Amino acid sequence: MQYCGSSMNNPLMNDKSCVISQIIIKSPQRGYTAPCKEGLFFVSYNPIDVDSTAKFDNYTKSDYEHYVRLKGGPDRLDDSDPVAWFSMSSDFQDIVHINDRVGKYVLIKLLRAEARIEGESENIDLQYVAIIGYSGARAFASARLC
Repeated sequence: MQYCGSSMNNPLMNDKSCVISQIIIKSPQRGYTAPCKEGLFFVSYNPIDVDSTAKFDNYTKSDYEHYVRLKGGPDRLDDSDPVAWFSMSSDFQDIVHINDRVGKYVLIKLLRAEARIEGESENIDLQYVAIIGYSGARAFASARLC
């Protein structure tokens, strides 16, 4: 999904990027065969090519944590790297803190479902995604206290 900017007529608010501080993701609890269990978030200034994320298809939380360590930590992730891992809790939701990641595009890669029937599920069910953050100036002009 692409951030489209603010509808306000303020030059500071016309930037077509935003700062994401957290993402809330929720899977349905009843009436679905394969509620989402785990996945990754990508945030980028450039359109995200879904095919280029295929190398993360079989990642586990441990694999993701190892990947972030190899990159030098969460602040060293590139525009094409996943910025966060999510894993649904017993109430089928997760709140992921992104640490003010700036971008225009968000990709949510759903990796695994909680299969409720025998065998593999061909789909992953998701109920709700909320992206929380802000747009506009991210720095202040210099000032002095009187």
